[in-house]
Amino acid sequence: MSNSQLKLTESKQLNEFIENYSKAATEEEKDEVWEGVTTPFIEVINNNDINQMVTFIYRADPPDVKPVNIYLYSAVVPLFSEQSKLLKVPETDIYYLSLVLPSSLRTTYSFLNLTDTQIKDENIPADPVIPTLTGDFKKKHILLSQLYANNKVETDPHNKKKIVYYIDFELEDKPFGVESILELPSAPKQLYIPTIEQIKDERNTLKSEKRFTEHLLNFSDTSLKTQKDYLNQDRKYWIYLPKDYDSKQQYPLILFLDGSYFIESIPIPSILERMINQNEIPSSIAVFLDCSSERRQHEYYCDAQFTQFIITDFIPILREKHSLSITHDASLTTIVGLSASGLAAFYVALRYPNIFGNVITYSASFQDRKQSELKKLIGAYINKQIKIHFIMKAGSFETQPIALQFPDNSKQNLSVDEANKNAYSYLIQYGANATFHEFVGGHNFVCWRGLISEDLKHIYAERLN
Repeated sequence: MSNSQLKLTESKQLNEFIENYSKAATEEEKDEVWEGVTTPFIEVINNNDINQMVTFIYRADPPDVKPVNIYLYSAVVPLFSEQSKLLKVPETDIYYLSLVLPSSLRTTYSFLNLTDTQIKDENIPADPVIPTLTGDFKKKHILLSQLYANNKVETDPHNKKKIVYYIDFELEDKPFGVESILELPSAPKQLYIPTIEQIKDERNTLKSEKRFTEHLLNFSDTSLKTQKDYLNQDRKYWIYLPKDYDSKQQYPLILFLDGSYFIESIPIPSILERMINQNEIPSSIAVFLDCSSERRQHEYYCDAQFTQFIITDFIPILREKHSLSITHDASLTTIVGLSASGLAAFYVALRYPNIFGNVITYSASFQDRKQSELKKLIGAYINKQIKIHFIMKAGSFETQPIALQFPDNSKQNLSVDEANKNAYSYLIQYGANATFHEFVGGHNFVCWRGLISEDLKHIYAERLN
């Protein structure tokens, strides 16, 4: 369902809550009613299980003496739009937003509190290589970053389902983000997803068995040593080994770009442990190469030097420095990325199909490339003799156009979903082995984390049969 199909409607649960809330004679009684609810309200519509009515509620704190400006921040509504603005219940300090959403939806959300927010105009200089945001889209994202900086982005206090983002699970008291989860009744089951407690226990076991190790790569020892952006720079990476690892055998390799995201936000080591133990996939080596916080967009923007580094430096480091028994069979070697790193993973496999025979991308940033250039790029490098297996996925709610201006001052206004569909169609035109799936959700980890297991099973089933 696209954003244009969303509509406001009336909620019986909201009416019941407001009735009880309005009957409360004192602030203490109102507090009691407020603390007794579980949100958001989720209701069946006309005995139809295709859609659900979801009502988000927010209480102004302290009781508002002036208008409060609250927006829902979620993939299901456009950012800072009339569709995302919460409405005030008359004569109360309660704000609400009701939406009709598909019953199979899983996504995240927060509340944006714009009350007393003074928008600062930030001048973001044009980048000589990558496109930059422009127009109202740019202004909205500047405002969003300011709200984060001022702690004006809030989770739903009455929703126990949350996803917490950690830099490191061992620093549990220092998360760098948290979002509330909306999971409707028909949302696809997500297999092999452990709890945080299970992740920590398994991580400790893997470390004690030396099957999950952290390493530091110094670029002075690589072909990038002469590049100023890499001078005296280090980069973390992690190696996961299966329980039955034997150096006398060769194993499939799965390389994850944006490595720390695939460790802390999507617990891949735990997922792989479960899948391998249940014989869902063969024993495999997984490597997680971290991104650069300063150069992420550049490295992942189909950068030829970084791509060459992966092939001529990083893979040999794994084979030689760590003596990993990695297969030389490209059909059993996979590269995975999400968002910007999805574009990078796609480019690496496209350029080096003799190394990476499979690529999995989630919500890849194909919209960051001019579509005419993207089509030429695919046409120039697709190799019909070496069949890469492309698995591409994007969300049905990643439909908001992203306004970009390129270094040559040309502009493009394209959504993630549409750009992914374009890339898929270009691949098919050139005879590639590609699949595209649109999951019901948005640009977030709570969707992506449930997809990797089915995609790895798909690849191995094709390659090993």
